[in-house]
Amino acid sequence: MNLDNVIIKENTAFLYMGGGIASQQSGLTLANVTISGNTAASFGGGGIFSLGDNLSMTDVTVSENIATFKIEARK
Repeated sequence: MNLDNVIIKENTAFLYMGGGIASQQSGLTLANVTISGNTAASFGGGGIFSLGDNLSMTDVTVSENIATFKIEARK
């Protein structure tokens, strides 16, 4: 999935992860994207939940997102 010049804000995932974006094993490319004010109420990834993906981000701002369970980004 490719997202370019997008604002993702103030969304809520009530039952699963990824209040802003949830992506699993599909490949995710973000360019010029703002992800803010999103909430994951049951699992992790308030802003982004990416599992088994090749995640590429260019000029992306991720801020003020909340997740009930903590999942940390790894390089």
